[in-house]
Amino acid sequence: MKKIRWIDILIIVFVIAIAVVFFLRRGDDNYSKFKGGVDIDLVDMSLTYETKGIRGFSVDSIELGDVIFDDDSGTKLGVVTAINVKPSKEVMVKNNGEAVSAIREEYFDLYVTINSKVYESENKFLANGNFDLKLNSNIKLVSKRLLLNARLVNFGEYSEEL
Repeated sequence: MKKIRWIDILIIVFVIAIAVVFFLRRGDDNYSKFKGGVDIDLVDMSLTYETKGIRGFSVDSIELGDVIFDDDSGTKLGVVTAINVKPSKEVMVKNNGEAVSAIREEYFDLYVTINSKVYESENKFLANGNFDLKLNSNIKLVSKRLLLNARLVNFGEYSEEL
């Protein structure tokens, strides 16, 4: 069996020190230290997600103040600040070939607005520093009572009037 040399101990301590520094600074609000000096600001933003064609009991499962997470990463996105529910519509074709918009009974379109911390740079928005915000991107949103497949339809500066 080989003896552990002092150089081995130094390498292990160095790796542990780098890991500790990385994890301690990851939660820091001054995120620009990790991006090579690029100017990045932490701002409050409202994110509006859309889910089409869900049943009434799913709509009733989400409430103002619920904490919302990303299902894939487990990252907290923010808190629900507004809920908008509309009847779900579907395009139907009549016998004569005419396309009409018809309301689907017992199905709804849900729009959920979330107040989130977003890192903003010149050309990128990072929700909680983990993933890019892109319009029309799909995500699985999780609250304590509901899992939704949603699409980002709007994001912008947070205001209390929403």
